[in-house]
Amino acid sequence: MPDFSVLGARGWGGVEEKPAREPGCFRDLNLDLIVEGVVAGLDEYGLREFFYSPLSDADEIAYRQEVASELEEGPALAAVKAFCLGMRAAREREAQVSRLAHEAQRDRWFLDAASAYCEAVLGLATALKALSPRSRGLASLVEYLSGYVESPAFDSLVEEARALLWALGRIRYSLSIRRGELRVGRESGGEDCARAVERLFSPLAEGAKDYPAQFSDPRDLNPVETAVLDAVARLFADEFSALSAFRERHRGYADPVILAFDREIQFYVAYLDYIAPAKALGLDFCYPRLSGSREVESRSSFDLALARKLADSGAKAVVNDFFLSGEERILVVTGPNQGGKSTFARGFGQLHYLARLGLPVPGTEAKLLLCDAIFTHFEKEEGREDRRGRLKDELERLKYLLERATPRSVVVLNEILSCTSRRDAVFIGERILRGILDLGAIGVCVTFIDELASLGGGAVSMVCGIEAVDHDGRTYRIERRPPDGLAYALTIARRRGLDRPDILARFAR
Repeated sequence: MPDFSVLGARGWGGVEEKPAREPGCFRDLNLDLIVEGVVAGLDEYGLREFFYSPLSDADEIAYRQEVASELEEGPALAAVKAFCLGMRAAREREAQVSRLAHEAQRDRWFLDAASAYCEAVLGLATALKALSPRSRGLASLVEYLSGYVESPAFDSLVEEARALLWALGRIRYSLSIRRGELRVGRESGGEDCARAVERLFSPLAEGAKDYPAQFSDPRDLNPVETAVLDAVARLFADEFSALSAFRERHRGYADPVILAFDREIQFYVAYLDYIAPAKALGLDFCYPRLSGSREVESRSSFDLALARKLADSGAKAVVNDFFLSGEERILVVTGPNQGGKSTFARGFGQLHYLARLGLPVPGTEAKLLLCDAIFTHFEKEEGREDRRGRLKDELERLKYLLERATPRSVVVLNEILSCTSRRDAVFIGERILRGILDLGAIGVCVTFIDELASLGGGAVSMVCGIEAVDHDGRTYRIERRPPDGLAYALTIARRRGLDRPDILARFAR
């Protein structure tokens, strides 16, 4: 078995460990919702571990980007999907073998499963060879398939399966029922009764209303059908003996590399299917450039989990740009509630995580940090059993984050220190941001504290916008400019007749 994987040049991802549980940042960034949406209905493939295992090697990421990009072009994806449908049909048919009671019936379902497998493999090999894939992953697959389909073992499987199907298809027998006795014999040359009945009643079928009937599972034989099959098997002993020998000879017919590919390719296919509704609405996806530079940039990015939810109702997500240049390290986002601050922060984290999976990310273009980890801190509701207090719990969580983050980490903070006084929040918040800046990590901090946005020294202020006319409205656009929380509050107060001139005028009445 060659060391080949469509998920990586050095195995199924080039990762040292394959975690069984989702990473700690998943729920805060809504990555759990994205993955659940991607793998919905695909439990048979066990795809979650692929999404729980981000890559650290730039070449391995590029390997996946090549495959995903080629699949996005269309023809290769169509060929792969046809192959996957064939493989699923093969699995479903083989699954029936163990649950059927009649030996001859089990042999026939096994033959159908092997035939579906052969047709799926041959179809994929032919289609991909004609496309001459450019990506290393699919090109290596074509090379492997070319050798496999020409191997004696596969050739024997295909030829025997086709010969058996042809031989079984030529079997003709007759049934006679007389005085309660059923007799089975070789075809006597009489008319096919089924065709005669169909011809007799065809005039009545024109314009007739359909009355569907519920039949038992056709795979389960009743006693009469079992007796007929036994008699037919005795009449055509050579064909049925060959059928039994085929099953015995080709147990485990499926190639391990082909089976692995069938599973691994779902990583790409399922994700591309997941983002398709958002793309149909005009949202863009791109393949980011990844490096160790902390000068990051993204154009027209968005929160994928939210975009997918909106797309289901025909709505399009708002897109945003961001960048960090020079010594800039942290985007500090302020502005009114429900203005898209947390959504922006989640999108920032999602971009860096999805980029490490080698998948297309939201946006028209992106240059991102090839980070070693993503650390998140989102406000947590206080539980009844939590007697330490929210502030103590929050400080312990932040301490844990700062102790483990490195200069190559991404940090996403959302509404920190909202459980304490503003004065303490400013003091503690500045120390936390200074710690991240001194470390050299990059990230986003969503806060209600304008003073943090004016920290400078690597902290960049961004503000969620409001409508120019209707100052209560949100644009959900995050703009790079100084904080204006006070100005926004004065605008709302003026709109409600609660600013200083209005109040003084009321007292003067």
